[in-house]
Amino acid sequence: MRLAYVTAGTVGAGHVVRGVALSRALARASARHVDFRVFTPPLTFAPAMRLPFVHAVPLDPAQLMTPAGAEASALAQALVAFEPDLVVVDLFWAPVAHVLPLLGVPAWLLVRSVPAQWFRGPTSLPFRREQYARVFSIEPWELPVPHERLSPVVSTNPDELLPEREALQALGLGARTERVPLVLHAGQADELALLRAAAPRDAVTLNLHDATAPFPAAPLLRAAE
Repeated sequence: MRLAYVTAGTVGAGHVVRGVALSRALARASARHVDFRVFTPPLTFAPAMRLPFVHAVPLDPAQLMTPAGAEASALAQALVAFEPDLVVVDLFWAPVAHVLPLLGVPAWLLVRSVPAQWFRGPTSLPFRREQYARVFSIEPWELPVPHERLSPVVSTNPDELLPEREALQALGLGARTERVPLVLHAGQADELALLRAAAPRDAVTLNLHDATAPFPAAPLLRAAE
């Protein structure tokens, strides 16, 4: 089975990391028969983008607004070449509205809390619920369209956290005997200075714009205050 996760999110790493979380869930379930790929716009979060199943695909929103433009788009070409059996769409339905018919396979939509107008769309491109075999609310939020509730999609379950001592060692803090303030940054680059200014002076910063940052960082959370 070939499974494609498609996101158009560019503000922060959360959208591509959700795809990474799905990959980890498949591995947890020993789903070795699934060929899973993430299709995302190019991002500067190197630890996530260098994973072999993550594919950077340029997205031109204006091009994707028309059937002809969508058919010629890099996103459509990448997905058609992959030949998925199922497409999981992360929140941003408009960029794939004209791409999904080209694939002819079922699609699922993952939605977090959004305003009701999210499901209206522009006059030229209204939301079509019938494009999706299943719509999931991945936060405790009621959607204005038929949907199913799903637990939040996370990369790391509680039983996968490293013990405190191992987590400190993984951070290069093996000499520490107590937890440390930990700043995890996976947003816009100019936010980092604000976070560091607000954090305690002895805080350890893990910045996903840094190619050497541990990823995912969630298993290290027992090292954090």
